[in-house]
Amino acid sequence: MKDADSRIMVVKHRPPLDAPRLPAVLQGRVSVEAAATAAAEPPELLDDTAMFSERTDAFTDEADDPKALDVGSSDVRKAYEGWAGRWKRWAQEELAAASRCRLHQQLYRIAKKIQQDGDSFETVLAVGLLQVGAERASARVRRHILTVPVTLMVDPNSVNVTVSELVPL
Repeated sequence: MKDADSRIMVVKHRPPLDAPRLPAVLQGRVSVEAAATAAAEPPELLDDTAMFSERTDAFTDEADDPKALDVGSSDVRKAYEGWAGRWKRWAQEELAAASRCRLHQQLYRIAKKIQQDGDSFETVLAVGLLQVGAERASARVRRHILTVPVTLMVDPNSVNVTVSELVPL
């Protein structure tokens, strides 16, 4: 049994959160793909009035067209601003969690690979990097300052990955 002091870190599983749903009035006015992707800025509100002005024969009256409101209309603008505020909070959370999610995915894949073919893989945690010599990057000597054999355990219930120092038996 592993000693509790041998645990180096636990990387918790965090599934991606769904983006805020687009209000009906914004359907077709905001790119669905962009709305589902976390970024620094929210997707732009598209001006689709030109598309509908070309199809004047399709609608007898602007009131009949559910998309007749232009981008500048107060209903569309209010809906967009409310949604964009929720979207920004969601995107910030997703972007902040991205590196931790990538680390979890990498450790999880490694742990599963070791579980399948443990005789062929050894896991080593390396801290610090010492670089010596040469001006050309390809000629430099690089050595990790501290290396420790570790074991990776995946909790089947939470899917959290625990990295522990390998304690000799």
